[in-house]
Amino acid sequence: MSGNIVFMHRNQPYEVMLYHSREGYLKAVLGGEPMGRVKLVRCFPYSMPDRLISVRTADTGKELLLLPSLDHLEEESRIAAVLELEREYMIPRIERILSIRKKGPEWVWSVDTDYGPSTLHMSILHEGIHELADGRWIVTDDDGRRFELSNVDRMDKRSREQWEKIG
Repeated sequence: MSGNIVFMHRNQPYEVMLYHSREGYLKAVLGGEPMGRVKLVRCFPYSMPDRLISVRTADTGKELLLLPSLDHLEEESRIAAVLELEREYMIPRIERILSIRKKGPEWVWSVDTDYGPSTLHMSILHEGIHELADGRWIVTDDDGRRFELSNVDRMDKRSREQWEKIG
């Protein structure tokens, strides 16, 4: 893990290794100790997207450490971090709403996005829909994935009908 020195902790170099498991999950080894699944969160200011990156446990969101800069990481760890941040902060745009239906305790959306088809699961429908401006919303599913929805009035008839069902 040489080259992964991020900061000093109790006067000892603290090493970080980030990698994707076979299943596609981001995992971390911090100071030689495996941490399991982690998630990365950009801290303010967003104008410096490769600085001040919080490494958190995937299950509880507890911060494990704050990376001052991705530049401090070894190349493989830096590439894994960049890919994960791109995936996490990508916001697909919903182009068509194929269906919105109540299935058991959750709402299930089938949509086409500019990144391809997707299915959203939402326990509480209206808590996951936030209007940003007139005619523009951010839709967040139970997994925290965000989608942009805008110009519904310009979408095809089926999309408008599905949207009107919940409006």
